[in-house]
Amino acid sequence: MAEFERKLIRERTHAGLAATRVLSRVGEGLSEEAERTATVAETFCQGAATGVNEIAQGLRICKVTLYPYLRHRGVVIHSHRKTTVVKSTT
Repeated sequence: MAEFERKLIRERTHAGLAATRVLSRVGEGLSEEAERTATVAETFCQGAATGVNEIAQGLRICKVTLYPYLRHRGVVIHSHRKTTVVKSTT
């Protein structure tokens, strides 16, 4: 009986992982709303000496979300240096 239950759990787990891979958007970039937010965040970074905390609060997102958005736009964040923009050649 225990082996049967274990087999069912394994099958369900694999089915769930496969479904997640199909629905996943990894590699496709950001959603339209996230892209707009990333563009605004990039603009804030290029402006005055606005910190990451202030940008995140102004956009009503957390810092953990802000960093990938900025990375997607090619903005490099250094905690002890001024923010710089690096444009991708690809």
